[in-house]
Amino acid sequence: MANIEVEKIIEPVSASDGAGVKLKRSIGTHLIDYHDPFLMLDEFGSENKDDYIGGFPPHPHRGIETVTYMLAGDFEHKDSTGGEGIMTAGDVQWMKTGSGIIHSEMPAMKEGKLHGFQLWVNMPAKLKMTKPEYIYIDADKMSTHKDDDKTVKVIAGKFQDAEGPVKGHNVEPVYFDVELEKGKEFNFDLPSTHNSLVYLIEGEIKIGNQEHDAIKDSISNFPLYQGSLVARDNTVTLIVAELLDETKSEQTYANFMKIAEQANLTNGEEIHVAGEGAIAGYLGAYIDNDAKKLNPLAGLVITIILFIAYRTLFGMLLPNIIVGATVASAVGVMAANGIAFFVVTNALIVILIGIAVADSIHIFSQYYEEKSKNIGAEQRVIVVRAMNEIWRPITLTTMTTVAGFLGLYFASEMPPFRYLGLFSALGVIVAWFYSLTFLPAALSLLKI
Repeated sequence: MANIEVEKIIEPVSASDGAGVKLKRSIGTHLIDYHDPFLMLDEFGSENKDDYIGGFPPHPHRGIETVTYMLAGDFEHKDSTGGEGIMTAGDVQWMKTGSGIIHSEMPAMKEGKLHGFQLWVNMPAKLKMTKPEYIYIDADKMSTHKDDDKTVKVIAGKFQDAEGPVKGHNVEPVYFDVELEKGKEFNFDLPSTHNSLVYLIEGEIKIGNQEHDAIKDSISNFPLYQGSLVARDNTVTLIVAELLDETKSEQTYANFMKIAEQANLTNGEEIHVAGEGAIAGYLGAYIDNDAKKLNPLAGLVITIILFIAYRTLFGMLLPNIIVGATVASAVGVMAANGIAFFVVTNALIVILIGIAVADSIHIFSQYYEEKSKNIGAEQRVIVVRAMNEIWRPITLTTMTTVAGFLGLYFASEMPPFRYLGLFSALGVIVAWFYSLTFLPAALSLLKI
């Protein structure tokens, strides 16, 4: 017989049935509500138990036949005729509802992958009041044709030496599960009285003189994609990925770049990674690298300046102790609360280094001024006089700085800026506390 060309490409519609089972419906939608004698075709499949665990609780049918074919997972069937059984991978359930039947299909598994198809077939008017019947076909009883080119599992009808186990169908359907080797052909003489439907589960095929790709066909036949996600001349494709967790922007960006670098590109194809998430990942990666250099460099520069200014080991060491305690306290609180570093909060450490050392410099300067005025005085007296002079300015400066950072925290709606404001304020308070407690005590003991 002559080759049959594709009349219509059907785009499956996402749907939900039963007690929330997620599925893709090809027949029985606004795109195609009927394909004689097929009333509905559903593909259900997921590795997420929440997509299928509700199953299909007891419900009625009349005047139709349902054919359920399992590819993975387990489903338990019970009906009002007394029919029952657990379907596993490769099994088929053929139910003739006739005058009416109540049945349920519930997952016999709590987790794992569930995948299968259900086809609804209309019964002739003269048979709609016949006695309902449930037929269970074990996978071991299925007939399969296999050669070098293909594997054909016959669910109904006949293909060469393989014949489906159920006989006497009301509409004499032909139902095959075909697995083709790459580049091979499948040919079948379909009766002229039959309508045909080919469902591409995976890969790409050529039907007659027309080539079809499972992904390409779905995009080409959805008007909203044309000119938006896909160029009208099919030369450019936009793939949109939403970054749900900003803390993972760097790793996500790195993964995308790795995929792009390893992609097998031909005919001058190019991959570009762009968008807000990509920018955040790019900046985050480079800012992290810069921070690894900048933070130690800032500490080194400040240490050199302190040594030049005070020419003593303790004059260099004590401010750095306060800096370290300040940074450790702020970053430690962030870590304890599970708050990750963002692009913006990478600046936190440098900010705290500058603020924490400033308090120490003011105290040291006042200390040495009092020491020059009170030659021969006790060390404790000198420190007390210095702190009496300097604690108020340091406290006022701390309060205004904290107010500024808290203003950023309360005014901003972006979490990174809020965190920067909050933990900078915390660090300033910690630096103030250590500067007014630890540093005077150390100066009293060390006599520098």
